[in-house]
Parts: sequence; structure tokens; C-alpha cells
Amino acid sequence: KDFNGALYNWHAVKTEKLCPSGWHVPTDAEWTELEIYLQNNDFNYDGTIDADLDRETKNKIAKSLASESHWAESSVKGSIGNPDYQAYRNKSRFSALPSGYRNANDGSFDGITVSVSWWSSTENGDGKAWIRGMKESDIAVSRTDSGKTGGYSVRCVKDQK
Repeated sequence: KDFNGALYNWHAVKTEKLCPSGWHVPTDAEWTELEIYLQNNDFNYDGTIDADLDRETKNKIAKSLASESHWAESSVKGSIGNPDYQAYRNKSRFSALPSGYRNANDGSFDGITVSVSWWSSTENGDGKAWIRGMKESDIAVSRTDSGKTGGYSVRCVKDQK
């Protein structure tokens, strides 16, 4: 069974048709808000908090976001692929799956079982947009930009009323 879902390019994201009515692809700022919330509400695998609210210093939330299965193994302490810290495995119920990606440069597919990346709806210059991602050996959620022809997953968030 294919449990990974679809990968989308930036042009599909910008159609605003990927999410159901009343939902949207989160902005870069909304991703940051989620990361900071999780870091300061007992979702870091080691129980630390991010007192300076910068999303990077104490970002140890990957294990709390990842599904409990389908990830490749890792020996890195606190990482998604390490079975340590059982209480933090998918603690947020976000259930991220390692769906891989489609390379923006050559169109190849890679990363199934080892990584996942999600688009934000925020551009970073003409040819790029912000994404979030995780790998099996990560303890943190990464923030980077990608060319708009790349293929990544999408998560939808409910519109604020």
C-alpha cells in the first residue's frame, strides 16, 4: 500500500487547491510558530525548552512529529530513526511519514524511508520557496529553500476564524 501520499511542485501549491475549503498550506511563519510551540511545550525529545524562541537553538522536535513506523534506522541519540525516548515518538500525533522528494534540479526521486519535506506557502525570491524537512538521523526540523520545480509533501492547516 502506498502510504506516502503525493509530492507537489510549487505551482500546485500556489493554485490554493491542494487543501479543502477552510484550510490552507501554512506560511513559513506558521511553521515557525508550530516549531516554537512544540519546543516549549514538552515535545523536545530530551525535555529541554527554547527560551530564546528562535526555533533553532533547542529544536529537538523531529521525533515528536514523526510516525512510529516506516522510517529507516539511525543510531543518532534522539533522532527519528532511533527507537530511544519512546514517550516522544509521534507525541504530537503529526504522524510524519518519510515520503522522500523529487529533486528540483534533475527530476529524480529520492529519500523514501529516510526523509520528508513540506512546502510552505512563502516564497524566498523569484525561483525559490521555503520548506521544512526531516531525515531519519535528525533530531531537529530543518528550514531551507528549494527551487519551485522540486516535489515535496504538503500539510494543510485550518484557517483562523
